[in-house]
Amino acid sequence: MREIKFRVWCEFEVNRKIETSMEEPCSWFLLTQAGTLLESGPMRPPQLLNKAYKKAIPLFFTGLKDKNGKEIYEGDILKIVSDNGEFNGQVCSVVFERGGFRDSYYKWMLDGKSHEYEVIGNIYENKELLK
Repeated sequence: MREIKFRVWCEFEVNRKIETSMEEPCSWFLLTQAGTLLESGPMRPPQLLNKAYKKAIPLFFTGLKDKNGKEIYEGDILKIVSDNGEFNGQVCSVVFERGGFRDSYYKWMLDGKSHEYEVIGNIYENKELLK
């Protein structure tokens, strides 16, 4: 069974300037069963995100780790290395839809071949890696 956890990509306003960050671990965020993201903190009950947050996107853990032991989350960009150790130019992003991770992207992880994969970025901070 996959461990259920997530990180959060945030855009927020500070002094009239938009800042971004990947919040991991996201111990100050709670995700309800209905998919609502709440913020909490020490000595504070959970509440709706304050107005400074322009975007806050939860990204789910796949239950998999890359060749270096790094956890793979939705939105991560993976570099795929073939079983002979050569990088064959394949890069893909992790996609979550309809309550699960898209099978076509992970067939090569689960097909019994000894492919290696490495997290090299994510779609929010490193879009150029997908080109």
